[in-house]
Amino acid sequence: MEKSPKGILIIAIMFLLGAVLTLLTGISTIFPGTPLDMLSKLNTTFPPSFNYTGYFLFIIGLILLSSGWGLVKGQKWAWWITVIIFVVGGIAAVVRVALGSINGIEGIVGVLIIAGFLFYLTRHGVLKYFSKN
Repeated sequence: MEKSPKGILIIAIMFLLGAVLTLLTGISTIFPGTPLDMLSKLNTTFPPSFNYTGYFLFIIGLILLSSGWGLVKGQKWAWWITVIIFVVGGIAAVVRVALGSINGIEGIVGVLIIAGFLFYLTRHGVLKYFSKN
């Protein structure tokens, strides 16, 4: 089996760590009163009475988990999901800057980081790694 490029391992680790945190937060939101409940209190995006938040977070966590694993295994579908995640994140960052909900410099740095990931994902060596399947 061909070794995955180091950048792919970094992205996969980020996705896997994000998946664990998102899954734990989702579970703590779905089942309040557990020791994980403190995690759901950190999520200020949705009001606590919004019951679907936990399910949404749980699904996102599963997507991140499967994508991270697929990246390590060189699965083309995982590459596509990763690209989609970064594109959506980039669009969201641009919109947030345009609406003034985040600092312009902070938003621009975020967009540049996402653009860097997308640039990396489209390099020949990375595409070659994912073309084997």
